[in-house]
Amino acid sequence: MSAPSSPRPEQYARDVPIQKLRQSWNACLRASSALGAHQLLTSRGAGKAVLVPFSWYGRARQALGTAEEWEPLGSRGARPAISALVGRVASGEHIVLTSDGIELAALVPMPWHTEAVATLRPDAPLGELPPLD
Repeated sequence: MSAPSSPRPEQYARDVPIQKLRQSWNACLRASSALGAHQLLTSRGAGKAVLVPFSWYGRARQALGTAEEWEPLGSRGARPAISALVGRVASGEHIVLTSDGIELAALVPMPWHTEAVATLRPDAPLGELPPLD
């Protein structure tokens, strides 16, 4: 296993370069939806967005008392467009990834995630995963 290329805040289970996200899409989606991991998505070493479990996303939206609009998107359709999607999320959009109409995970902006973590429980573990090989 290789070490992350840049220091990773403890609030993320791992950082995932967008290039590796394309190759490991199913594993990353499963890590968030089934294992509860919060994964920092990076481009050129800089954090751009966070992939979080949908259940956590719902609690965070409620805790923040905000009603950010989110766009549902099938997980199969998201994979080929991941760079563009991460760019949209980095600009403030929220995207919920679905499979057969079931919400699995959400792509959220880093500042929103940081605020949500601080509001919910700053000491709560957000999953532990090894870096992608």
